[in-house]
Order: sequence, then C-alpha cells, then structure tokens
Amino acid sequence: MLADYGLLTTDMSEKNVVKVLDQKLDTYFRKVADKNYDIYKTYSLKKSKNLGGISNNPKQIPWDYEYMYFFHHKKYGMNITLYPNINEAGEQKFKTTGVVWNLLVNDVPMYFNGITFLKRTNPDLPRFVEYLLKDLPFEVVVNYRYAKGEERV
Repeated sequence: MLADYGLLTTDMSEKNVVKVLDQKLDTYFRKVADKNYDIYKTYSLKKSKNLGGISNNPKQIPWDYEYMYFFHHKKYGMNITLYPNINEAGEQKFKTTGVVWNLLVNDVPMYFNGITFLKRTNPDLPRFVEYLLKDLPFEVVVNYRYAKGEERV
C-alpha cells in the first residue's frame, strides 16, 4: 500500500493544509474506523525535525528537510508523512507540476484486529486512504505507487 501522493495546494498555507489533514484523521479514527482503533487522545500530524530519507537505493537522492509532519498508528498498521516537494537544496522530489507537498502513506505489516496483532497489512487501509484523500480542498495526484518490497524513491 506504500504510495507517495502529491498535493496541489496552490496558495493554501501550510497551517491550513495540516489543519485539513488533521480533521480528516480525527474524524476517521473517531467516527469511521473500528472502535478498536480509537486509542489516542488526539489524531493529528506531529511536526518533526527530520534529516531526510536514508535509503539503500543508490539512485535515491538524499532529501534533507528542515522538518516534516508524521502520524503513526501502530494498532491500525500504518503511518503517513507530509513533507515538502522541494528540499532545502531547492531540488524537486517529484516533477509533477504544481505539487507543493507530498504525502507518503505507508502500511506497517502488522495491525491489531481487536484481539491480537496480525502480521499482515490491515485490510481497512485502502478505505482509510480513500477517505483521507476524498473531498479535500485541493487536488491530489499519485506521484508514485510502490511495488511490494520496493525501496522508496
């Protein structure tokens, strides 16, 4: 389920982009998802200083950012990362015209089914992604969909 989505937010402020995504996360885990996943006090992206992605892929450019936003939900079996399309060196990660932010959705191949942890991808994850990306006040494009086991670009 690993995929990088591009957010064409035009002139929407960073604060408002984060606010929109936070509202979607909160609504999903409080009202849409199975109640076994309603385990946190807040469902929001956390701002984090990040040195960028380190990869074993020799083709990958080291992407250094001043900060990123992330959300990790172990019981649901996924994490998301919101990061700028342009790094500190001024390079574009994805060449899609108009993409300001990238949203990485990554499954963690272990989730809680209400009884025990299962070592596989949560079957509800596609529903979560559809909900998260639907009816946003900006356009979303697929930058890259990763094959199973493929290293991140």
